[in-house]
Amino acid sequence: MTKEQQEYLNSLLATIGFADKTSKFCDFLDFLAEKNQELNVISRKLPLETIILEHLYDCVGGFEYFKPFSVIADLGSGGGFPGLLLGIAFPDKVVHLVEKSPKKGAYLNEAVKTLGLKNVRVHSCLVNDFKEATDVFTCRAFKSVAEIVQMTMPYFKKGTPYLLFKGRKETIDMELSQIKGLKYTTKLEKICPEIKDKERYMLFLQNQN
Repeated sequence: MTKEQQEYLNSLLATIGFADKTSKFCDFLDFLAEKNQELNVISRKLPLETIILEHLYDCVGGFEYFKPFSVIADLGSGGGFPGLLLGIAFPDKVVHLVEKSPKKGAYLNEAVKTLGLKNVRVHSCLVNDFKEATDVFTCRAFKSVAEIVQMTMPYFKKGTPYLLFKGRKETIDMELSQIKGLKYTTKLEKICPEIKDKERYMLFLQNQN
């Protein structure tokens, strides 16, 4: 990363209270750039400034909502957005990364080792096969809300909450309408104001017993 790119990242993180993590996030971006040439975990056509704004900041901009939780499970972790970033931002929390792809699972394991993330655990399995205790589920660009609930139904029934990174409100409303026969509460918070041309939301969802 160039000095200008580091300063750009730092300026974004400063707006959301994570500027102290700039160096570690730079290490992550360097690792991603190296491995992406082999694995294409994120589009190779994207300039680094776009990755910083629309992927890294897009995740970290919602991290304040994770502060009350000690154990987090990221479903369909892929390139590590948001799971690896959560592990960097919150070294005192346990973060589970659930990824069915062996290739991406190997990438995540190498990232954990390279970045020294002792609080992060990688699970190479289907979401349905994940059985670890967690305080909250999260995911970004994974499945619809109804599919996520169905995949984690035992947790949903126990009242485990969900913090889901989502885009357009119209799409969120449509996905929620697909949840049939279940009572739940939701709360929608707008995040990432520096992304001017796209809607970005944090969706809170929990079973209503």
